[in-house]
Amino acid sequence: MSNTTYLYNVAAPVVVVAGRVQGTTESVEGMAVAEAPHRVPLPWLLAFLPAHLRRVNVTYQTGPAQWSSRRAIVPVSSVNDALHTFLAHRSALTALVKDDQLVDGFARLMVDGLTSLPLPYLALDPFEVADLNDPEMPSRSVERALGSDTASAAARLALSGFVPGVRPYAAAVLYQSPSELKDSARAQNAVALDPGFLPSSQWAKQTFGPSR
Repeated sequence: MSNTTYLYNVAAPVVVVAGRVQGTTESVEGMAVAEAPHRVPLPWLLAFLPAHLRRVNVTYQTGPAQWSSRRAIVPVSSVNDALHTFLAHRSALTALVKDDQLVDGFARLMVDGLTSLPLPYLALDPFEVADLNDPEMPSRSVERALGSDTASAAARLALSGFVPGVRPYAAAVLYQSPSELKDSARAQNAVALDPGFLPSSQWAKQTFGPSR
C-alpha cells in the first residue's frame, strides 16, 4: 500500500477502493481526480455527510498472489451533493484557520475541482490512511470525522494532519512558490487544506472492475 487517499469521479454511486468496485459485481466507468499522500484533506471530509456512508467488505491485494478482506465504511455522494455540503461546511475551515481570505484560496480549489467533474458521483477512498489510524475497523475514523461534534472535529484533525494554532501557507504559495515553504508545520497545514485535484489532463477515464 502507498498510504495515499483518493477521490474518484464515477458514473454510478458505488464504492471504489484501490481502483476496484467494492460490494457489487458490477463494473463502473470513472477516474481518479484527486489524491493526497498520508492524509485525508479537510475539504474532502467537509464534502460528505453521515448519510453518504456505505458499509462494505473491501477486498484488497497484499502481495503478488495474496488477498485480504476487511469491513470498511466509505462515503459516496453525488457531485452536486458534495459541492453543496462543502459550501455549507466551509465556515468550519474559517473557524479553524481564523483567516477567511486564506481559506478562500483553498475553498476555490475545491469548488473549481468539483464543478469541473464530468461524471455525476464522487467516491472517497480513504482506506490506506484510515487503516493506519484505526486497524480494528478501517474507515471508522472517517465515519467519526463526518459528524458535527467535538469528537468529529478531532477526527478530522487526525486524518488531515492539521495542527491548530499554526498558520498555513496560502494556496498560492503552495502551488506557485514552493521554494518559500520553509516552515514544515505551516506547509503541513497548507497541504491539509489542499483538496489535491489533479490537472484535468491527468484524469484518465477507465473501467473499474469488481473486487476479487
